[in-house]
Amino acid sequence: MATIQWHGTIESIAKSKYGNDKVGKFTAETCARYMDAYVPYLTGMLSITYVTEPWKVRYLMPYAHRQYNGEGFNIA
Repeated sequence: MATIQWHGTIESIAKSKYGNDKVGKFTAETCARYMDAYVPYLTGMLSITYVTEPWKVRYLMPYAHRQYNGEGFNIA
């Protein structure tokens, strides 16, 4: 049986291979495009107001935090 050994995080492996954060930025932008259909939609602003950093997508609108944590929702 073959075993796989993983040394480090995806970020550190990609940075060591490519020498910069271009891969991480591309991955974050691609993920943001695919996640768009699953982003909560109240006014539509959340899906267009995000910032991509290498390996991260940050949404800037305040109502995303409340929905993520379930604050103020009566879900029964």
